[in-house]
Amino acid sequence: MKNKELLYYTFTEFLKIPMVIAASEKGISWIDFTKDISSFNNDNQFEFKSVSPSSPKVFGLPRQLKEFATGKRKKFEVPVDVFGTEFQISVWKALLTIPYGELASYKDVAVSVKRPSSSRAVGNAVGANPLPVIIPCHRVIASDGSLGGYSGGIQIKIKLLDLEEKFK
Repeated sequence: MKNKELLYYTFTEFLKIPMVIAASEKGISWIDFTKDISSFNNDNQFEFKSVSPSSPKVFGLPRQLKEFATGKRKKFEVPVDVFGTEFQISVWKALLTIPYGELASYKDVAVSVKRPSSSRAVGNAVGANPLPVIIPCHRVIASDGSLGGYSGGIQIKIKLLDLEEKFK
């Protein structure tokens, strides 16, 4: 029987919204706007251990989120340890190149990963982003200028875009 991977988790608030952060020994693995860790462990492959938001096991991310929320931070400096397909990871890396306070369309991202006719696949990869805010999927919009979706809900996406507009 394979040992389950240990992930450390903590609960915090970001923009007055509950958030859970999970991290491996290597880096931040998952963020969700929720008070429930179980949705990340639906295939029961992880063991979880609760830690405080100030624990080094979550790499200072709660502090960096507070700095981001007040305009003192534009980019996160935490190690990441994400799970995804090669294509998803290429899309997530492309999202990291979208400047703070700027927007890109799903089509723009598709072009940047050299798959210009794959806007829908890019949308799926963006939707599977395990690190919203750190990997700034909130900066991606539809080609027609509409906001599209967001894993935490459209209201959180609007808050993030407004925040970046205010501090850019």
